[in-house]
Amino acid sequence: MPSRIDPSVPAAGRPVSKADLRRNFAAAQGELEHLGWLRQPYAGAVERTGAAKLAETLSAADFGAIGDGSTDDTAALQAALDALKRQGGVLALTPGAVYRISRGLLLEDAAGFRIEGRDARLVMADGAPVAVHYWLLQLGRCRRFTIADLRLDGNRQTRAIGPEPWANNLQLHDCSDFVLQSVECSNAVVDGFILYHGRRDAPATFCRRGLMLGCRAVNAARQGLTILNGHDIRVVACDFIGSNGVPPEAGIDIESHIDSAAPSNARVLIQGCHFEDNRGGGILLTALGGAHGFSVVDCSFASCGPYGVDIVAPDCTVRGCRFTRFGPEVRHGVVNIRTREGGLPALVSGNSFDDILIGDANRAAIYVRPDASPGTLVIDNRLNAVDASGIIAAAPGTIVRGNVIEGNQLEGIRVGHAALVEGNRIALMRPGRPAILVHGGRTVVRGNHLIDCDNGMEGTILVLDDGTGDSRPPVLDGNYLSLSGGDGRSVPVRLRAAAIEAGTTAFGYG
Repeated sequence: MPSRIDPSVPAAGRPVSKADLRRNFAAAQGELEHLGWLRQPYAGAVERTGAAKLAETLSAADFGAIGDGSTDDTAALQAALDALKRQGGVLALTPGAVYRISRGLLLEDAAGFRIEGRDARLVMADGAPVAVHYWLLQLGRCRRFTIADLRLDGNRQTRAIGPEPWANNLQLHDCSDFVLQSVECSNAVVDGFILYHGRRDAPATFCRRGLMLGCRAVNAARQGLTILNGHDIRVVACDFIGSNGVPPEAGIDIESHIDSAAPSNARVLIQGCHFEDNRGGGILLTALGGAHGFSVVDCSFASCGPYGVDIVAPDCTVRGCRFTRFGPEVRHGVVNIRTREGGLPALVSGNSFDDILIGDANRAAIYVRPDASPGTLVIDNRLNAVDASGIIAAAPGTIVRGNVIEGNQLEGIRVGHAALVEGNRIALMRPGRPAILVHGGRTVVRGNHLIDCDNGMEGTILVLDDGTGDSRPPVLDGNYLSLSGGDGRSVPVRLRAAAIEAGTTAFGYG
């Protein structure tokens, strides 16, 4: 640190003037006040005071935090957060430290700051209550901030678990313009992460314009992430693994209250995330409070209990996702589309399904429930050896187009009333099951390619009476069917109800 004190005053044999003394005294006083002067050893660097340099970064150690895993660091870390609120800038934790806390940390009404975790870990003390004020870290009414490389451990193995909503690992309420980067929440007694409102009747207090990037939620008791009234939230390249203990036990739950200001949740993107072993499901997209506008893109789902994605809200997209290792726990569909409140219909497109072993033709890889909005689109999906129905389209107006279904063990496509089934390829079905089962009037089945789908005398395409008495029968038009190795008694189409059939091309049937 260079000094501005003249080292030649006093010097041997040189008289000392009052001006010399005053000049050196002033320099020394300035250095004490400003903690000296600093200059980086690089071209173009300028001289700055030590005080200005220190003001850029606070350290948890400055406030007495030890980080040895046994000392109670609650008071020290809270003092550091209080200073961060006053000063802004950066709060740095000691790399790899383990900070034990006995009560939740709180930062409110702060802006323009960054918390650098440096892979340090906050751990709730053994046996701490599952109650309000026993979260790990809560931020309220904060703006323009980043939390990076921090681990938060709820220590559920030594605590009770329960539905108390305010004992989560990381809680953000009424926060905006924020980034959570490489933050891990593990062993939560309730939720790993929760983003929620200040007041549910005031959209200006909803969490908004937030990014979660490369975060992880592992072994949460209720769910990995809850978004309770949030707008313009992006969740990118995150992992949600092993939610279990208290329903809904989901990876992500986007929910609200019936009396929340509308829209409660809107414009939420979940992209490139992984969901695995969440007992209650992968992602739940609810419609309470007029929620809408959710996109699930390029995500992967494995072994997530009753569903991968459960769509209740309107204007939802599930695109380019991979679903694998779902079994008899699936209640309706791995992708389940059900009651919604107006808005645009759902789009389920370009997804793949493998190792789906449900074992029930009344459940499916993709299930469009009867109360889903008309016009739901199920297009360009690929289903491989699904042991269930491939696609059940029970809602009127559903469009099932361009899907590839190979090696299905039960039905390929089951379609209800007033739907369109067009341009699908179904091949190598297990014998004795229809490739397409039509169970309703006004449905159009056209231009489908059905290869080696032998349902014997019951027909590769089977039309049944739906019992509604609709006088407008389904239409079968321009379908192509090919069968190799049949016994000569199989039929391409079986009409057990009135239908209009035209332009069917069939090879290899009796």
